[in-house]
Amino acid sequence: NFSTSIDGALNSPSTLYINFDSDNNSTGEALIIGSNRTSGSGGNEHMRITATGAVGIGTNAPAFETGNGLEIRYADGNGAHLKLTDNASGTGATQGFDLYSFNTSGYIENYEAGSLIFRNNGSEYFKIAPDGSLSTPTPSGSSGNG
Repeated sequence: NFSTSIDGALNSPSTLYINFDSDNNSTGEALIIGSNRTSGSGGNEHMRITATGAVGIGTNAPAFETGNGLEIRYADGNGAHLKLTDNASGTGATQGFDLYSFNTSGYIENYEAGSLIFRNNGSEYFKIAPDGSLSTPTPSGSSGNG
């Protein structure tokens, strides 16, 4: 076990590598970011990256049916969010695009006065306009919103 305390910043003039399980003999190792932890236990865990590449925020055991991904868990109640914002949307609780779970339902929410556009293989399949109307692209050789 290795333990040290740093009060300040960790700086590198070039690429910074953080390596764990350097001998590649374990799949249970992880990079853990937390607070109020003075040793290998205690405190609060906020984020974990497992040796297999799974990322968990709010969970110490990110799990996926196949492969790896990002699991976000809000353990203190309902409403784990993945929020995307940019310079046009601004920041804040009711800005940008939000994908979230609340109770037993899943939500896709665009807080902006723009459309939700669903694309696949580089093409638009359908669009939900800000007024709630649904449109689909017109295939060549046909007319209407088929």
